[in-house]
Amino acid sequence: MTGVPVHHLGKPRPSYKILCAMASVWLVFRSVNIQAHRLASSAILAMFILLAEQQTNHP
Repeated sequence: MTGVPVHHLGKPRPSYKILCAMASVWLVFRSVNIQAHRLASSAILAMFILLAEQQTNHP
């Protein structure tokens, strides 16, 4: 991952589990319903931004 400060690399990051869970939810929604697919896409995009900000803003 580029742009991640070095002092974060040694820490365990559970965020990949969240991303995996959201990806599977997104796949299910996508196969079920286009409307739900759009909703899930924006939710996942928002979550990515939130996680990215959390990773960079840690003291």
